[in-house]
Amino acid sequence: MAALANKRHEKFCHEYIKDMNATQAAIRTGYSEKTAKMQGSRLMTNDDIKARVKELRDAYFNENIMTAQQVEYELTRIALGLSNEKQVVIEGTGEGCSEARIIDKPPDEKSRLKALELMAKRHRILSGDTTIDIKPVLIVGGDDIAD
Repeated sequence: MAALANKRHEKFCHEYIKDMNATQAAIRTGYSEKTAKMQGSRLMTNDDIKARVKELRDAYFNENIMTAQQVEYELTRIALGLSNEKQVVIEGTGEGCSEARIIDKPPDEKSRLKALELMAKRHRILSGDTTIDIKPVLIVGGDDIAD
């Protein structure tokens, strides 16, 4: 679906997906604060607007949300110590002066262990889940046992 013909409606759709709040989206679109709640509610009943919001949300999630495979890839890189994070380091240069610089730092042991733990949970390794199959015992016989 292409952009809506009504530019104000199109802007409302873009504003709405920011926080999923129709009233705030209406205010940011230019509706008055007094009528924003009513206008937001009215706009969200419009089928074209609902379809456009869904399209924009789907596009946003496709672009910005990691897939399960991407999560596993990143966790594996952290667990193996292959990824680096940027860290600011302050070093003294003498005479009471210091200098800041950015270094690449590999993940620490705690981060690597956490990544391993998350991967183990994902693959159900060391999960501690134990399945016990219990079958009831059925005693067959008469009531000839003395009370």
